[in-house]
Amino acid sequence: MPGMLLLMLGAMQQAPHLLQSMAQLYGIAPRLALQLANEIAGQWNETYNTYRPHQSLGYKTPGEFLKSWYDSSKRREEVSTM
Repeated sequence: MPGMLLLMLGAMQQAPHLLQSMAQLYGIAPRLALQLANEIAGQWNETYNTYRPHQSLGYKTPGEFLKSWYDSSKRREEVSTM
């Protein structure tokens, strides 16, 4: 079911009438389909931005990267001669 809802969310972004058509196809009220799709997208967004390591951040989560960046910035500040 989540895959179907993500497909519906993608369809909604492309053309709102596709969401209504897909909701009818699967027997879901369009408003409920939109609500569920938004919930799933929100959960994925939280997972992606909080728990999932990113290659571009050295395989750290965004929180881990921010903490290491902040810690290294503090060390540079302490040894600065300016």
